[in-house]
Formats: sequence, C-alpha cells, structure tokens
Amino acid sequence: IDEDIASIYFVDNQGVQVPPPPNSVLRNTTTNRNVLYRRNEFLISWICNYSFLQNGSEIFRLERQKQQAISGNSDLRMSLIEQ
Repeated sequence: IDEDIASIYFVDNQGVQVPPPPNSVLRNTTTNRNVLYRRNEFLISWICNYSFLQNGSEIFRLERQKQQAISGNSDLRMSLIEQ
C-alpha cells in the first residue's frame, strides 16, 4: 500500500484471493488486539508485531524489522544505547 503499510491476504492454488482459514485471527501482539479483516485483507504496519492464530494456536508470526543505519565521516562520534 505504501512504505509503512502492507496487506496480508490468502490465495488458492490458482492465485485467486480467498477468505482466511476458519477460526483464525491476526493478532497485533504490540497492542494485544485483533486486526480487522476488511476487503479480503489484513492491513499491517512495520511498527507492530503480529501473530496469526488458528483455533488459538500460533501458525506464524511477523516481527518488526525496519531499522535505520547510522553513517557519516570519520569525525562522527556515536554510541549505541540498548533498551
């Protein structure tokens, strides 16, 4: 959709979009809320983590990965603060 939002959808063997499996949800594990299924897709953001659950069991998870790399000339001083 854009550089910050993507969609998840399911397709059959012919590549035709189909509903998600029965009794399944996409859970935003950052906010602890289910993601709404609209227009045959789930919308996700790189800001959050997600788990796809079927009958309460996790099938897969998406963990945020977007990051920035610091670069500069040799006079640049930097340090990393881990939280």
